[in-house]
Amino acid sequence: MEMSLNEQKLILKETKLKNEELSVTVAEQLNTIAKLNNEKEKVLKEKDEIIRQLQSIEGSSEMSSEEISEKNRVIDNLNNQVDDLRRQLTNSNDRAASIENELNAALKDSEDKQRKLEELEAALAEKETEFEETSKRIRREAEAILSSAPPEAQELRRLQEKLHESQNAVTSLQTRLEDMRLERDLLKQQLGAQRSGGHTPYGSGAQTPQYQPMTREEDLTDLTNELMRTSRKSYELQEQVKAMESEAIMAQERIKYLESELRKNAEEIWIAKERIANQDRELDSLRWQLDGARAEADRRARELEEEKRKYIETGGVDYAVVERLKREADERAAKLGEEKSKVEWRLGEVTQFWNDAKWKVGELEAALAHRQWLLDQANQKVHELAPSGIDVGDFINQCRWSLKDAFLLRRQPCSDRFKWRLALWDDDSPENLKEYRRIWFEVHVKPEAKFVALSASFTNWECLLTMSVVDDLQWKRGVWVDIPTGRHEFSFLVDGQWQVSDLYPTCWNDCGTHNNWRTVE
Repeated sequence: MEMSLNEQKLILKETKLKNEELSVTVAEQLNTIAKLNNEKEKVLKEKDEIIRQLQSIEGSSEMSSEEISEKNRVIDNLNNQVDDLRRQLTNSNDRAASIENELNAALKDSEDKQRKLEELEAALAEKETEFEETSKRIRREAEAILSSAPPEAQELRRLQEKLHESQNAVTSLQTRLEDMRLERDLLKQQLGAQRSGGHTPYGSGAQTPQYQPMTREEDLTDLTNELMRTSRKSYELQEQVKAMESEAIMAQERIKYLESELRKNAEEIWIAKERIANQDRELDSLRWQLDGARAEADRRARELEEEKRKYIETGGVDYAVVERLKREADERAAKLGEEKSKVEWRLGEVTQFWNDAKWKVGELEAALAHRQWLLDQANQKVHELAPSGIDVGDFINQCRWSLKDAFLLRRQPCSDRFKWRLALWDDDSPENLKEYRRIWFEVHVKPEAKFVALSASFTNWECLLTMSVVDDLQWKRGVWVDIPTGRHEFSFLVDGQWQVSDLYPTCWNDCGTHNNWRTVE
């Protein structure tokens, strides 16, 4: 569609230039015809004047025969000039007719271009219909999601409002497109009126051949400009419709993502509520057991009071029965106290479970709010980056190209801040840091050595790793390095002099000296 509109624009520009050239040519020919007509009228006036003079001379019979012959020659010359002017006028009329034919062909070509433009507009109307159907489908899906979503799905409602705003924007764009179509129809009517009025390259009057074609050519140029502007506006509206369609698709994807997140949160909340319900049931059971124990204690107390009353009424003293009742009362009290402690402990546990459940629900709500905030920040960042046309893939490739063969230095946490790891960024490097191996490099030097460093193939021989003193032994220096698996060559720089260590095997290098090497598995 876009290529067709661009081709139409180029063709309309070429037609406009061609029409301008034809207009200039027609204007020149009309000016030439007007000049020839003026010269013809001037010669005819001179001829009439000479004829009147001859008639007056013949009437007076005072002019000599030589003067009459001279006047006749002048008349013949004037007649010849008139004939030449007539031939030139005929040629000019023929050229004007050919120019008119070319202009008619250009108008026909413009009609063909207009017909193609109408076909493109029809295709654009089909695209608009498809977009309307897509918008309706998205609206139905959003309404279905909102109807099935939990009450806390405020994000879905906000997205639905945004979708309605997008649809209102599309409606306004469609209104503008209808206005452009009405304007195009008006231009077509004007163009049809101009064409139905006919075109006469020249007429009987002296003013008509000079001004009427130029006026029609200017009208044609104006109409062509209007058609180009209409096509451009139609193309802009089409781009806006595509942008709104892509935004609607993005909104639908966000709705699906939020729906899945809300479903997960709803499942977690349901599990938490189920646990709370189980704890409530256990709490009710314990309360029922406590009520039963209290009822049993009250019954025992009533029995004791009854026995005391009977004992007082009988007036006898039965110490064995009294001691037995006291022991039973003490045992029952101890048992009830133990049961009370268990019930209170269980009640505290249930209360703790209840508080944990409420904390979990609050944490889930906070996580949902945080995810909502992150989603809003991401959407805002997307809208900020959308006009700049930044491609994430190009950005990643640019970062990879920029960071290729670079060194990543990572400090160790907290207590081991003095340690660090070295990794080489390369296309062949492992992407998982677990595929690196921490290797110890050690060298024995003179105790008075001040600067000892390690250089190796895994650093591309481009940097030095300072080696520190080991166990307060000045002659023993070492360093930990995280490197990938494989065979690596290395050498030590001691106070500006290269040296190898006897602790590792050696090999020749490109400089004719030796390097140490080791294999990391």
